[in-house]
Amino acid sequence: MDNLNLKVQPIMLVSVEVENLPGQLADVTEALAKADVNIEAINQIERAGSASVEHLVVDDAEAAKAALEALGKKVSMSEILQFHCSDDRPGVIAAIARKLGDAGINIDNIYYSSIGRGQPAKVYVWVAKENFANALQVSKELE
Repeated sequence: MDNLNLKVQPIMLVSVEVENLPGQLADVTEALAKADVNIEAINQIERAGSASVEHLVVDDAEAAKAALEALGKKVSMSEILQFHCSDDRPGVIAAIARKLGDAGINIDNIYYSSIGRGQPAKVYVWVAKENFANALQVSKELE
């Protein structure tokens, strides 16, 4: 495949546990707005019972953690890979998945955000903690 114009970097993912009730997302996002933390990506996953986990990519992970802990929320942070593609086109996700798969690295979760073909896109990938350093090194080969 030709040059995909990819750049990869490690970033921090903020995860917050919330009750699966109306208004919880509003509480979290209002706290972040009040702390002047910008959300770049968000995903909410329902867990068994009455809990959910919101995964957030933000511009200031430490400020987000502090703001959410001030709400009494359980917050964790983990390192993930952020791929920036300056020229989105078919094959971007395939190239990332193939590179990691061929290196024996499983993708635990992935977010993809694009405004359309030929426009900038971001891909957020997380892998097991023990595979992170290798995943980052292997992913640099896509640059």
